[in-house]
Formats: sequence, C-alpha cells, structure tokens
Amino acid sequence: MSGFDGGYYFIKEPLVRGGRHRHTAADSNDAISDLALNAINIIQATPWRINDWILAVCDQLQKNSAELPGVTEENSQMVLPDRPDDFSNRTEKEQQRWYRQVRAVKRAKRRKKSRVGAVQRTLTIARRLQNAPELYFGHFFDFRTRIYPMSQDLHPQGDEIARALLIFKQGRPLGQRGLFWLAVRMANCAGMDRLSYEQRVEWVIDHHQQIMNSGLTPLDGNGFWQNVEKPFSFLATCREWALAHQLYDPEQYLSRLPVPLDGSVNGIQHLSMLCKDHTGAFLTNCSSDPHRHDLYETIAVRVKDQIAIHQQKGCNFAARWQLDQITRKVVKRAVMTTPYGVTERGIRNQLLEDGHISGIDGNPVENAAFLQAQIMEAMGAEIGPARAVMDYFQAVAHKLALAKTPLIWTNPAGSRITQSYYRLRKKRIRTMVGQLVLQSSKGSRTLDARRQKSGSAPNVIHAFDAAHLQRSVVDCQQHYDIHDYSMIHDSFATHADNTDRLSQVLRRQMYEIYRTNPLLTFHQEMCLRAPPGTTLPDPPDLGSFNPKEVLMAPYFFS
Repeated sequence: MSGFDGGYYFIKEPLVRGGRHRHTAADSNDAISDLALNAINIIQATPWRINDWILAVCDQLQKNSAELPGVTEENSQMVLPDRPDDFSNRTEKEQQRWYRQVRAVKRAKRRKKSRVGAVQRTLTIARRLQNAPELYFGHFFDFRTRIYPMSQDLHPQGDEIARALLIFKQGRPLGQRGLFWLAVRMANCAGMDRLSYEQRVEWVIDHHQQIMNSGLTPLDGNGFWQNVEKPFSFLATCREWALAHQLYDPEQYLSRLPVPLDGSVNGIQHLSMLCKDHTGAFLTNCSSDPHRHDLYETIAVRVKDQIAIHQQKGCNFAARWQLDQITRKVVKRAVMTTPYGVTERGIRNQLLEDGHISGIDGNPVENAAFLQAQIMEAMGAEIGPARAVMDYFQAVAHKLALAKTPLIWTNPAGSRITQSYYRLRKKRIRTMVGQLVLQSSKGSRTLDARRQKSGSAPNVIHAFDAAHLQRSVVDCQQHYDIHDYSMIHDSFATHADNTDRLSQVLRRQMYEIYRTNPLLTFHQEMCLRAPPGTTLPDPPDLGSFNPKEVLMAPYFFS
C-alpha cells in the first residue's frame, strides 16, 4: 500500500462513461483501441505544478477586495428592470417582454453565481496543492472517446483561471521558435487571434513595455492585462515573457507554459474534409492559402447582404435591423454549434439568451426567428456540403433505429463507437422530502429513433476529432519524444519550443485521416451492420478539395 499514491488508485472510476445511456461502455472490452489507450495514458502521465505567481495575484486581489477580471466584476446588464407603474395597463406583449427581460437577468445572475463559486473552489484547491512537487490528472473517455479529466474545477480543461493556475512541471528552453510561439500565445489571449502570425508578433512588440509591467508588477500598473479577452491566461504569458526578457538571452529561459493551438471552427473543418468541400475547407483554414480566413465573419457579411436585399423588397422584419448590428459575434455561436446538432429552435433561443435581439422593435421571438433563418440560409450558401454530410448521418441513424439497430462505427483511431439511445424506463419514488424520478435504459430494447437521429451527426464528428487528438498525441511521442500535453478536444498544447513539431503532426494526422474516403468507409460499415432488407441512403458526392493541402495550411490550428 505504501508504494502507491493518489486517490484514483483506490477510488475506482470507469474508463468509459456513458451516463444513463451506456453506449460504448456497454460494448465489449476491446471497443477502445490500443492507440486510444496509449494516447490517454500519455496525456495523464503529464506532470503539472501550480503557478504560484498567478495564485498569489488572485489571493492579493481578493485580499484587497478587488474584482477578479472576467469573473466577479459587476455587469450593468445584470440589473433587474423596474416594474412599470402602469404594468397592469400595458398590453400583453409588453408585459411578456418585461417578464422575458426579468428571466434573462435572473438566468445571468445564476450563471454568474455559479461561475464565482467554481472559481472560489478552484482557488481553494490550488492553495491546498500549492506545495505539491508534481500533480497528475487522471482522465476518462466519453462514449465518443473524447478525453476528459476526472478532477473537478482545477484541471487542464478548466475555465480560464484554472488553466492559468497550471503549468508544466518540466521546463524547456524557449529557443528562437519558442519565443515566437510565446508571442503568438500572448496575442491570442488578448483576442488578436484573427490576425496573421506576423501581425500578432508585431502587436506584442508594440506593447512590450505594458507586457513587462504586467508580468512584473501586475497590481501596481495601469491594469493593461485586465482589459483583454482572457486576462489570467494573458497575465501568465506576460510573466513568462517578462522573466525571459530579464535574461541576457531570452531564448535560454526555461518555459513551463503550455502554448495552445486552436482549430478553426473544428467541427466544420472535419465535415468539410469528410466531403472534400473546397469552400468549407478554405474558410476554415484547411487549405494552403497563405491568408487567414474567418468563417464567422464570412457568414456575418452574407447575413448582412441578405437582410439588405430583404429591406429593398420592403420586408417588415428586415426593416427593423440596422446592418451594423449584424456582427461576427451575433452569428458565432450559431455557426460554432451547428456541427454539434443545434436545432433551428436552439439557434433562436441562443440569439435571445445572448441579448442579440435586445433593442430591436417588435416581437423578440419573431425577430429571433427571422435572424435565425438568415443565418441558416447564409450557412447553407457557404458550407452547404458540410450540412449535407450531417443530414446523411442523421438519415442513416434514423433508418437503423427504425430497424432496431444502434449506430455503431469505427473511428479513425480504431475504436468501435456505439450510440444507443434506448427509451428510458422511469420510476417515481415518494419520499418524506418530495418525489424522485429514477431513469434507466437498462432492460429497455426500444431505441429512441428521434434521439438516434439528432445525436448522430455531432457524435460522429466528436469521434473524428477525438481520433485526431489521439493519433496526434501518439505521433508526437513516437517521432519527437514529446511527453507534456494539455489537450482540450480542438485546442492542443505543449511546450513553446515543441509547438512547431506539434503543429506539423496535427496537419500530418489530419491528412492521414482524410487522404482516402472515410465517408465511404463509414457507409460500407453501416451497410454491413444494417439488418437484411434495410436500405440506407447514399453518402453525398465528394467535392474537389485535395486533402494534401492541409499539410501546407498555415492557420489550420493556430
């Protein structure tokens, strides 16, 4: 017993989690491939430490009763609206509008309270682990084989503060390229990730003095670090930059900070590569084009053009909008969640919840529906083939469900994925403190055809991005002897000096996955699994995009 340390040796946890629907976890023991097992072991073997300096800054801010940037500061939009004196005399629509405003503010307050509570728990855990020489985070698979840490609050996939509080135990000299990637990380954290690499580095050089002040005296300066997109991640980078530039040769600085490379609308990247769609691949930076492209901005511009045309035709809904109100931010969430199964109603609710309909005359629900239709039309024009692939997955899953057959496929990492949403059996239990409803799919042999259909496209894409991560991790270790990783589905990180190697591997593995025709492979597997007499739809036709271009795509993951 004395030879072991760590709670997860004694507290048994399942390697594959499926929740109420066990999915892949209900399959045999060989469902998870050796490659996937190798990848999860590599990731959870990464030793970490608490970033004492960031923790000290957080503690000092709280000691001074100051706000934690991006966390505890007050938001003017979170003030409950006053109830009008003549409320009872208002029209029903006006009353409903006030009730919606109240509900929106209350939801925002609840989210804020939950966020603040999570941050306090994270800081408490960090304080307790501050003197630990090294930390390890056990991981598990979900049924798509995406990899998640078992820990709560403080872990490499945590919120912005949690990630800023963690650094690799091992340090590596920056070198020339490491210094470059540290600058790129700095600009990314500041919200400058849409710029070219050269422009990001130039931004850092232009703000060198403010960065040095933030990295050396964060609470005595002008608060430069507090006014960026990711303040604590930015501050952690400022610290590394400042310490490095205090040396005679900054390239010799031993850096412990992970440098993330983020996919460009990663779900659409996979869908576009699946169907070899040139436009989708181009707009999500999978092509060899030397310029960085922004799918969100492209969709926003098209939505503006569509609304302008509707205005010229005298459309009342379109007339309510000023074209400058349609920004990248307005369409981003809808575009980002489309590969993961968001519905038309879901997009309408997103637009309402995010406040993008506020201030527009007329019925908010009708306005949201109009804008949602414009976004869907714009996405159809720009990434139509990707949506056709999603429709194909849904049609296959629905056909199989009607034939009482789960959706089972092999992902590019060799794992056998099972999606089996069975109808839940419910049992109500009365207790002294109220009624409980227990749900279980155990014993039920009836598939929920609706859920099988709606879940298929996002689950298949998640299985593909999980395979890309796993293949990349194993490739990095085998070919470059890289041992330290911070992996978040579509954001992959290692030491700054190894970032070029990781970047090369990400492109190589994306090419290896899509250089053939995995859509046809999926279709052939589905035909073999389908019961006799079940006719499945054909996959959509492939486009002209050459997957080899991804090997030379500068902003594929950036």
